[in-house]
Amino acid sequence: MATYHCSFRHGGVGRGVAHANYICREGKYGSARMKEQLVYQESGNMPAFAQADPHDYWRAADAYTRMNGRVYEEIEVALPQELSHEENIALVRSFIVQELGTQHAYTFAVHDKPAANDPTQRQVHAHIMFSPKIQDGIERSREHFFKRYNSRHPELGGAKNDVRFSSMQGKKSLALVREHWEQLLNRAYEERGLAQRVSAKSLRAQRAEALAKGESEKAYVLDRLPQEHLGPKLTYTTLREAAKAVDKEKFYLEQAHPKARHNFLARRQVELAQEIVMLRRERILTLRENLENKRNVKALQQAMHTQLLDTPTMAEKAQAARQLGLDLRAQLTLAQQELRAAQRELTAFRQTNYILSEEQIRRAANNIYTKGQTKLLRQRALNCQKMQAAMQELQQQIAVPELTAAQQAEAQSRLQKMQQAYGKEVAGLKTNIAQMKQRLAQPQAQQAVKEIGEAIRQQVEVARLRIEDRKQRIDNLRTQSFVLHAAHASLQEAQRFARQQEKYWHNLQGYGTEAERLQLIPNPQQRLQLARALRVEVEYQRNGLVLQSKRLNRFRVREDFARNAARNVYTHGRYRKLYLTQVKETQRLLREVQAEPQHAGKQATLAAAQVKLRELEKQFAKEFSVPAAQRSIERMVTARMEKNELLTSRQQLMAEHAGHLDDLSRELRGVEQAAAKELAMQRQQQTQEVSLTKAIRNLLNIPEGRSMAGMSARLSDAGEQGVKDRALCSRYEYDF
Repeated sequence: MATYHCSFRHGGVGRGVAHANYICREGKYGSARMKEQLVYQESGNMPAFAQADPHDYWRAADAYTRMNGRVYEEIEVALPQELSHEENIALVRSFIVQELGTQHAYTFAVHDKPAANDPTQRQVHAHIMFSPKIQDGIERSREHFFKRYNSRHPELGGAKNDVRFSSMQGKKSLALVREHWEQLLNRAYEERGLAQRVSAKSLRAQRAEALAKGESEKAYVLDRLPQEHLGPKLTYTTLREAAKAVDKEKFYLEQAHPKARHNFLARRQVELAQEIVMLRRERILTLRENLENKRNVKALQQAMHTQLLDTPTMAEKAQAARQLGLDLRAQLTLAQQELRAAQRELTAFRQTNYILSEEQIRRAANNIYTKGQTKLLRQRALNCQKMQAAMQELQQQIAVPELTAAQQAEAQSRLQKMQQAYGKEVAGLKTNIAQMKQRLAQPQAQQAVKEIGEAIRQQVEVARLRIEDRKQRIDNLRTQSFVLHAAHASLQEAQRFARQQEKYWHNLQGYGTEAERLQLIPNPQQRLQLARALRVEVEYQRNGLVLQSKRLNRFRVREDFARNAARNVYTHGRYRKLYLTQVKETQRLLREVQAEPQHAGKQATLAAAQVKLRELEKQFAKEFSVPAAQRSIERMVTARMEKNELLTSRQQLMAEHAGHLDDLSRELRGVEQAAAKELAMQRQQQTQEVSLTKAIRNLLNIPEGRSMAGMSARLSDAGEQGVKDRALCSRYEYDF
C-alpha cells in the first residue's frame, strides 16, 4: 500500500551522538531486537577530521556548537513496501544528492519493522540526519569547524550554517523538499509499472482537487481524519498493551490512549471508505451484469426465431431446438445455483450485521467511549422501571379486600422495602446520570464520541451496501430465472409452431398430389367418388384447424396474471402471500356479507379486512414505484407475454393453412361437379341408344312386315353399351 510520510526535526546540543546511535542502532540502542530493524546505514560528506569515524563528527558537534545552536537536522521518510531494500537505499541516496549535494555531512539509516498501527504490515522508513554546516572547501579543525561564521574572513571562522530550514523561510523550503520527495516516489512507481501514487498535500487539499476533477470515489476516501504522530514511547506502550488484550478492537476503542484511538479510528475510516467504494463498484457491475443478461436473453430469442422458424428442413429445426434447449437448461441451472448461493450469503450476513439507527449509533459511541458505563446506566434505568411496575402491582394486590390481616401486613412490609430500595436506586441513578452528562459534555469527549460514531456509521454503511448489493443480486437472478423459464416456454411453443408448419406443408403437398391424380382418372363415376371422399377429408381437417385455433386462446397469458407473477417474483413471494391472499379473503367476506347483510360480526370483519387490504396496497405501491422495480417487473411481464406472440403466429399459420384447405375444397368441389356432369351425359346417351334398339326389335318382330317382304331377320346385341350403329354391330344374320 502506497503511503507518504516526510517529516522534519532538529536536534540541539548534546543530542547529536545519541541520535546517531539511535538511527544506527549502536551503543545503548544496539540490542538484538533493535539490530534486527536496521537494514542499512551510511555516512557521507564528512570533513577531514571525521573521515575515519563519522560518529566523531557528531561528538564534535555536541562539544563545540554554541548552546542555542542546532547540531543536526533530520528528514524522516517512509519508503515504499513495493520496492526492495536495495531499490529503497538507491532512492534515499538520490534524494540526498538532490537535497544536500556534497556540502552537508550526513548519516542515514534504513529501518524495517512491524507497523505500530498494524503489526501485519511492514514499516520501512529512513532517517536522514545531516549537519546544517556548509562545507566550503576550507580545512578546519574539530574545534574551529563549529565556531561562528566570519563572512569577511571565512578561514578565520567556522563553517556557515544553512538557513533554508530556519524559521524565516523554513516553511517554503520544507514544502519544496516534501514536493521533491513526492515526485521522486511517483517516478519510482511509474518506472516500475506500478499504479500507486502518493501526494505531499494535506487530505483537505487532495480532496478538493479530487472533487474539482470529478473523482468522487477518491474524494470520498480522502474525507477522513488525519492521523496523529504518537512517538516511540506511546507507540510501543500501546503495542505492548494491545498484545495483552484478547479483543484488540475493544482495547483501541475503550482502553487505549486518545491519540492511539484517534489513529485507530482514522485507519478504520480509510478501510471502510475503500470497502464502500468497492461495494459501490460491485453494485455497478451487478447492474451491468443485469444488462448483459438482458442482451443474452434477447440474443437467445433471436436465435430461437432464426434457427427454428427460418431453417429449411425439419431435421435442422429439431437439431437447433435440441441445442437451444440444452443452452437454456444450462443457463437455468447456473442462475438457480447462483441464486441459492446469494440467498445463503445474505442470510449469513444478516445474522452478523445489523443496520443501526442514528440513536443506536449515538448510544453505541457513548458506550464505547465510557467503557460500558452508559450501557449500565440504561440498564439501571430499566430496572427502576421494572421495580416501579412491581410496586404498582403489589399495591393493587394490597387493595384486594379478601386478604387477611397477616397477608396485608406482609404485603405492606414488602412494599415498604421495595420503595426504600427504589428511592435509593433512583437517587443514585440521577446523580450518576448527571455526572455522565457532564462528562460527555466536555469538548474532548464530544470529539471522541463523534469520531467513534463516524466509524460506526461507516460500518453501518458498509453493511447496508452489502445487503443492498446482495438483494440486487438476488433480484437480478430471480428476474433472470423468470425470463429464462419464459424463454423455455417460448421455445416449446416455437417447437410446436415449427412442427405444425412442417406438418401443414406436407399435408398441403399430399392433398395437391391427390387432386392432380384425380384429373387423370377416365371413369367419371370413380373420379366423382374419390373427389367426394378427398373433399370430406379436407373439410374435416379445415374444421379441426378452426377449432384448434379457437382452443389456443385458452393458453394465452393475461397481462394481469403476468404482472402479478412478476410482482410476486420481485417481492420474493410476499406479494402473493400477503396481498393476493388478502384480496381473496376480502372477496370471500364480501360474498358472505352480501348473503347475510344483517350479520354485524361479518361486517366488522369485512371492514377490518378492507383496511388491511388498503394498507397492503399502499405498501406495495410504494415498493413498486421504484424505477428499478418497474424495469424489472416490465422485463418479466414482457418475457411472459411473448408466448402470446407465438400463439398468434400459430393461429395465423392455422388460418393460412385453413385458407389453403378452403381453396382445395373448392377445387375438389369443381372436380365433383365436372365428373357428375360427364356421368349424367353418358347416362343420357346410353338411355337413347337403348330406346333405338328396342324400336328396331319391335319393327323386326311385326308379322305383316315379314310376310310382305318375304324375309326374316335376327338381330343380336353387341356389347354392354347396346347398339350404337348397324355398321358397328358385332354380329348380324340375315335370311331372305
